Amino acid sequence: MNVVSSIDGNSEEFLHRGEDCMDVFVKKIIEAKDKIMNNMKENKKNIMTANDWRDFKTATHCFVYGKELKEGDKKRF
Repeated sequence: MNVVSSIDGNSEEFLHRGEDCMDVFVKKIIEAKDKIMNNMKENKKNIMTANDWRDFKTATHCFVYGKELKEGDKKRF
């Protein structure tokens, strides 16, 4: 199993063979999920370049959902 973070590119490899491989696999998946959820709860400052800010200010659609942004949507940021 190899879990790769799309946020910071970290990679964690794990290999296990044996009759208990499914139990170990499920345990490792749960550990990976818990680690990811804890990282997502951290309130880190968003570092944006001048180009990032330009793109943000001129965006007409949500990057994640692709929906058109309405007046006031960006005021939350």
